[in-house]
Amino acid sequence: MLYITRKVNLSIAHKLYNKKWSQEKNLEIFKKCSNCHGHNFTLHVTIKGEVDLESGMVANFSDLKDIINKEVSEKIDHKFLNNDVKEFDNIVTTSENICLVIWDWLKPKLPNLYEVKLEETGNNSTIYRGE
Repeated sequence: MLYITRKVNLSIAHKLYNKKWSQEKNLEIFKKCSNCHGHNFTLHVTIKGEVDLESGMVANFSDLKDIINKEVSEKIDHKFLNNDVKEFDNIVTTSENICLVIWDWLKPKLPNLYEVKLEETGNNSTIYRGE
């Protein structure tokens, strides 16, 4: 079994805010991240599979790039998640939730999806493997 990964950069604005809470509680829990801010996220999408004996590939990186662009980048790159993306209408826009939404977008198009890794900063990242 081999694993191949495509990396994509995304510029995303959001604020960590739970609509059920008061402004004070949001500030207490999410601190300065309860204000509107942005990140240059790095998304890593990994699929798994056997090498095709004829093509020599697990998958064509160009096809993987196109799927990620259509299913993820076009939906969230240079967007304010809290207002512009319906999937975040009722969930807090944490890296964890963003990672789960991205998985849900990609899985129908990539049945051999193995892992979605979202780096919010060089120090903070979230990984989901569908488990």
